[in-house]
Amino acid sequence: MHSIKLSLPLLFLFLTSCFTYHEVDVLSVGDYRISNVTKEDVNVSINLEVNNPNGYNIRLKKTDLDLYVEGEKVGIARITEDVVLKKRTQEKYKLTFESNYKELSGSILGKLPSLLRKSTIKVGLKGKVKAKANWLLGKRFDLDVEESVNVAELSKLIQL
Repeated sequence: MHSIKLSLPLLFLFLTSCFTYHEVDVLSVGDYRISNVTKEDVNVSINLEVNNPNGYNIRLKKTDLDLYVEGEKVGIARITEDVVLKKRTQEKYKLTFESNYKELSGSILGKLPSLLRKSTIKVGLKGKVKAKANWLLGKRFDLDVEESVNVAELSKLIQL
């Protein structure tokens, strides 16, 4: 009976030590698309080029992140679908975000004239992303990305 009690913690230690975590690198952000605008929601998708050096897939879970425009928080962006980063690969992945239209329009409406006069605006996401490698290993990591977005391209996408 004592050997079983001792064996379970050792087995757990062995299994968790097999999952050495290496940082996942976001290499590029691009191809943003506004796919749906309704009175309730705005859906945006972006392509991320990601390098996952780990020997296991990593699943990015549905997560709420803070959305920033020109350094000011304007709302929440929710990752709408889990995304699986394939093991030992460098690939592009599509992330889809959903934000509340009323929240965004209330935050941005007063700034819209000055934003539209710029050639680019800085759009950022910050927060803790939930990731799982398997049923046993999960992790939260900080995400802090900012990208310059071409206002002319953005205007075409929104049909301003």
